[in-house]
Amino acid sequence: MTKILFDGSFLDLHTGIGQDSRMIYSELNEYFELKTLFPGSPLLSHRIRRKFLSARFFLTKKFYYVSSQREFKFFQSQISSVVPKGNCAVWAIRVHDIFPLTNPEWFASITANNFCRQIRKAEKNNAIIITSSEYTKKQILKHLPGFNNRVFVYPCKVRNFPRKKCYNCSACKLIKEKKIQDKFFIAVGTVEPRKNYDLAIDFYELSSIHEMLPQLVVVGTRGWKTNKICQKLKHFNKNKILWLETCCDGALNYLFSFSTAFISFSKNEGFNLPAMEAHQIFQKPLILTDIAIHREYHSQHAYFFRTTHELKDIYRKELVSGEPNPKTPSKALINIFT
Repeated sequence: MTKILFDGSFLDLHTGIGQDSRMIYSELNEYFELKTLFPGSPLLSHRIRRKFLSARFFLTKKFYYVSSQREFKFFQSQISSVVPKGNCAVWAIRVHDIFPLTNPEWFASITANNFCRQIRKAEKNNAIIITSSEYTKKQILKHLPGFNNRVFVYPCKVRNFPRKKCYNCSACKLIKEKKIQDKFFIAVGTVEPRKNYDLAIDFYELSSIHEMLPQLVVVGTRGWKTNKICQKLKHFNKNKILWLETCCDGALNYLFSFSTAFISFSKNEGFNLPAMEAHQIFQKPLILTDIAIHREYHSQHAYFFRTTHELKDIYRKELVSGEPNPKTPSKALINIFT
């Protein structure tokens, strides 16, 4: 049986990358012998784990030995500092987007520089890329032509949401205290520049439509380069915008289930998994920024906007849902490694 060394550092993260890692791991595990490199641990924070990943001494002798074998295949959940030797049979990297390369202003300089350095190493060492969208594939071939014929598209998969709440996260506590209004819109994503929550605040500050807006519930941990926007979200009128920094899967299930619609203010996305979950699992109407990836996956069942004025018009219309997109069969992923 083919052996794959799986970079498991993102398996336990409650992020889109972590969720995608778990789904891919479960699919590959049915057909290949998987060994996990850097298994995720809830005892280590994401930031600490990334420091370990960046440290060369953390690469074991076993990894270097295995990586020199011709039959060895290595899968990374995201670009990191791990670079297999040149004779690795397959070096596959999951790349949701290349925004650190195309829009470095959205990231800390060290993050953008590390990403650019590692993805160019991958380009030079004949790695293959598994993207989550045609949009990202086109971006890679445009900016990194050396990956020609080595970029495959495999969309993120939605999951089954557990119903059980933890009653300890901020979301559970506010649900119990009935701080969530009967009608509310949900936005999901780390608070960082690309998610563009500034636009959400600008929209809710428009006094002319203030009274007719449902509450906006923002679910997302504090990210980077967003001190000002985090302060605004924290101190905004809670009856208008409620920011939940922590949210267990059970609470997220509740919020998705009882929301009026899902909304995204993103400047750009590589996939936007929460939007797909809101539509496919919970059959919620989508209100999305008019960007390429949203058009790719939701052109038939979403309202699109570019400005607060267009968004205001959407609020005044009846929201409708479309039919979910067909699911991509597991075979598409399997063929990459066979």
